[in-house]
Amino acid sequence: MNLKSILCVLVCLNLIHTASSKCLLDPEQVVPFCTEDNEWGISYAANTSGELAFTNAVACIKAGSAKSGAWFIMQIDEPGDLGMTMTHTQNSDLDFVCFGPFEAETKNEVIDYLCANEFEIFYNGLILTYTNDLLHKMAEKGCESSSDDLNSPVVYDITSPCFRGNFDEYPFGLIADCSSSHYSTELCYLPNTKSGEWYVLFIANYSCKEGTINFKKTSGAATTVCDIIVDAYSTGPYCEGSDIQLGIYNAPAKATFLWTGPNGFTSTMKDPVIPHATPKNAGDYKVVMYNNGLETPEVVVPVEVYAKDTTIIEESITAEEIESFTFNDKNFTESGSYKFPYKSHLGCDSLVILNLEVVEPEDTIVRMPIIPKEHFSPNNDGVEDLWTIENIEQYPEAKVRIYDRSGRVLFETKGYDNTNNAWDGTYKGNACPSDDYWFVIDIESLDKQFKGHFTLIRG
Repeated sequence: MNLKSILCVLVCLNLIHTASSKCLLDPEQVVPFCTEDNEWGISYAANTSGELAFTNAVACIKAGSAKSGAWFIMQIDEPGDLGMTMTHTQNSDLDFVCFGPFEAETKNEVIDYLCANEFEIFYNGLILTYTNDLLHKMAEKGCESSSDDLNSPVVYDITSPCFRGNFDEYPFGLIADCSSSHYSTELCYLPNTKSGEWYVLFIANYSCKEGTINFKKTSGAATTVCDIIVDAYSTGPYCEGSDIQLGIYNAPAKATFLWTGPNGFTSTMKDPVIPHATPKNAGDYKVVMYNNGLETPEVVVPVEVYAKDTTIIEESITAEEIESFTFNDKNFTESGSYKFPYKSHLGCDSLVILNLEVVEPEDTIVRMPIIPKEHFSPNNDGVEDLWTIENIEQYPEAKVRIYDRSGRVLFETKGYDNTNNAWDGTYKGNACPSDDYWFVIDIESLDKQFKGHFTLIRG
């Protein structure tokens, strides 16, 4: 490995910006709901865009039928069976697919899982006899039902031959239930739900009429959590100097707000902005919403702000190496201090300072014998789950330390071997987030220390 390649490992890795692919869900538009009446006046708007959310058939919804789709999420409180209806306030035709159950602590964890596995979850479902065919068969049984009648009666008893759902077809994989009838009221049936489980619903407003969607429990002992419907957010993480955007989804028109946060922050705006953020602005922001004379539970919104970073690399080379010495795509022939801007994988502007010393051949220093991996992805998929250092096994006395942005030592060892004694991206048993990390490697036999960055990528 020549010096050019080695230095690229130390610096070029910081030029990588991992732009995540667009998820089928827009995480900012997944609206939490509950089936119980909420006292705060929160409603759930139907989508009227006319756009298709799915280009292929999904579960019982035909390709080309998933128009004006809105995404909703709920969490189970009391366990048991749950039957619930979804009704458009303008008696518009609704269709739905319900995905779940998912085990997670927060809404965002569920969405991250869906985005990471969207093909498997959204497109590997059962394509069955469409609901309208089922309705015609029900009519043949004497059920009061017509696929052309938006307001025909809904039978909630799952044991009845006139029950309008697809309980005999679902669940299938992570598709819990589905219906694509012509009715304005659709019924979702979820058997044997458990406390803490999450379910995500896609609801298509097929006629694109304006209105809201009403959720109502119709059967079963299960209940849903209402505290989650006060849904606050930030658009972070943020780089130092950018503006922090806070907000609340789905807030009633006449609601008022009180935000508090780090560095003495307060605001009564619905969507406050904090300009020119610094690390002092990082931390937990809290908001309470007031409506109908009532106060909602406090909602916590964590915010991360990444400081600009300056990395200093000390390097010595012999005169005979000048011709091959390239750093950041530039060739150097003289000693000196050189500065290069770079962006971290989050896109934050930072700086590398190269302190270069050119020495005569008699002072030759051994070329850098090790090559640290520029990035790794510890996702337990068997690929790049450990951070590796090429040729490190030749130096069993080498001491390796790994740091986070704050300078905290996350990992320290002697005898790094890329297999049994390599960093797996955790600290005290907890997974470290996607970010840039620092390493220092001391090799006693060479009397030399190597420093640099690498990127941990999750997702």
